[in-house]
Amino acid sequence: MMNVMQVSRTKKNLTPDEQRAFKAELKLFYGSPPEDLNVIVDYVAMDQSCSFTLLEVPSMERLHEINKPFSPFVEYEVIEVRPVSQE
Repeated sequence: MMNVMQVSRTKKNLTPDEQRAFKAELKLFYGSPPEDLNVIVDYVAMDQSCSFTLLEVPSMERLHEINKPFSPFVEYEVIEVRPVSQE
């Protein structure tokens, strides 16, 4: 397993239908998250324009699979991270 920080930014100019579809995807995801994904902490900006999520995932490939349903709605950056105490 690896730890990553994912920064997700909502795409600009989503139509009302796209916004509803995005919210539906989020509801599905948080209602039943993948078993091989551990959300350690998840923060959203006060204006809800982006989120910052620390995740534990088996691989980058798997993370991209998990993110696929969100690709019409967000752009994301993924950074592999480790605790400061690990050198």
